[in-house]
Amino acid sequence: GTLLESHTVSASAALSLAVSEKEDSIVVGTSAGATYQLQLLPVKAGSQEKRWVRTKPFQHHTHDVRAVAHSPTALISGGLDARLVIRPLMEKVQRKGYETALRKFTFPHRRLVSCARKARLLLFQFSQHLELWRLGSTDKTGKDGEVLPVCCEPEHLLQLKSKGPEHIYCSCVSPCGSWVAYSTASRFHLYRVQHEGDSVSVKKVPGVPKLLLPAYQLQCAADSGRLFVASDRGSVHVLQLLEPGGCKHLHTLRPPAGTREAVYLLAPSADGSWLAAVSGDWEVHVYSLKHFKHHCAVPTYSCAVTALAIHPSTNNLVIAYSDQQLFEFSIPEKQYTAWSRTVQSRGLHKAWLERDSPIIHIAFNPKKPSHILLHDVYMFCVLDKSL
Repeated sequence: GTLLESHTVSASAALSLAVSEKEDSIVVGTSAGATYQLQLLPVKAGSQEKRWVRTKPFQHHTHDVRAVAHSPTALISGGLDARLVIRPLMEKVQRKGYETALRKFTFPHRRLVSCARKARLLLFQFSQHLELWRLGSTDKTGKDGEVLPVCCEPEHLLQLKSKGPEHIYCSCVSPCGSWVAYSTASRFHLYRVQHEGDSVSVKKVPGVPKLLLPAYQLQCAADSGRLFVASDRGSVHVLQLLEPGGCKHLHTLRPPAGTREAVYLLAPSADGSWLAAVSGDWEVHVYSLKHFKHHCAVPTYSCAVTALAIHPSTNNLVIAYSDQQLFEFSIPEKQYTAWSRTVQSRGLHKAWLERDSPIIHIAFNPKKPSHILLHDVYMFCVLDKSL
């Protein structure tokens, strides 16, 4: 071909490029985290002669912008900072509103930290290693919102490195802090962690059952006696954790009608009776752990589930969806609760529904059963059902 024009976009490397459908606009992503738009504009008003003009840069990323797309009404960019940015083209939008707002999405939309409540430990998941920390503590008291001095600093207990090039897909630590498990695309690992005073030792559990990998989520039971492994085709493997350091396969739970999708979210009940599982087809199935059989399915909703949890005292299943809707489903009664029906009939607040970041975790306040604790990557929220 023949070179018609060349434009220096920036001093940094151009890594990605996209053209509009009408071929009158180009978006460029660079290694400096900036995106540029070049537009084919008339030299003068009403003139047939047009030239390519570069607009100002948009600095919405901190690292390389490796992917860009050009829709009729927006410029879309994805960077190595795990952020997806949608910048609307104001001249293409008829009216201002939710659709014209700058949208930023941070990935991944899943938890990378698991908590051992009884042992006061946190397990941090990185791409190729895990870190186990003991929480700090304070001996002071204060008012709500007051920052208290720490008398015992957080302590880094151990680091587990994954062998080979594969990234760690999921991980968990048991509530008692004595078991750590993680999975890559081809391997499942289980470790026994022993705490003796201030020292910590870790030993790999031999003879782990061969499972259909990869595991998409790992979750321990509240009593630390079982490990639930989310797998392909809607299956959930139930492993029994044995003292002093072993495990065996108890059962594999599957939906009655079957599915080709993998399970990606799990929620066990505090009393060990129920397990809720979400698969890629957006189906939510509830299983009885006493009888190892399917109990019921939550009515299918039109959006993906982003988080779910079972209330420890009522066994009501609280579900958050990608469109920011919240539902509460009674597992014993196999139907939505009266509170959930009221919320759906009245509708949630507009400001809540227009949030970009999905809820990624749900918990409950043991001292106030009416409180539901929700958070995304930016916000922590307390929802009071009694109001």
